[in-house]
Amino acid sequence: MALATCVPTTATFRLHNFQGHTLNLAGGVNPVVSFTAHTPPGPNEKWSFTSDMELKGSSGEVVSSAMGSPSFGPGLAQAVTTSGTGLSLTVTCINATSAYITEPALNALTAWAARHNELQSPVTFEIITLGSEQAWTFEGLD
Repeated sequence: MALATCVPTTATFRLHNFQGHTLNLAGGVNPVVSFTAHTPPGPNEKWSFTSDMELKGSSGEVVSSAMGSPSFGPGLAQAVTTSGTGLSLTVTCINATSAYITEPALNALTAWAARHNELQSPVTFEIITLGSEQAWTFEGLD
């Protein structure tokens, strides 16, 4: 597996979105959300790529998708989940530390703006627009 140049060579990394939240392996209705970053990074914020370019959480879960709207998310969204078969993702670097992350149907990992006073927001796969909500910044951890 040849990683894109913007992906850290560290064992794990965090992914930050346009509002400074991190990709977070949550539980409940929205299995993967963006959430305010923890210091030090919590286990639900640590990610890596498998040899098949699946995005894997620190507990071994791989990112997949499911049709349906996440709670308080956009209607008809393709939710990001960790149940089912992992997706082989493509990383397209924007600069030295940021990228668009797309799944095989070329939908991009997309963060939605958090509502006022909310600490989290949905993450979905959406038609790629190259907007700031689809740009993710890598932070190498260890």
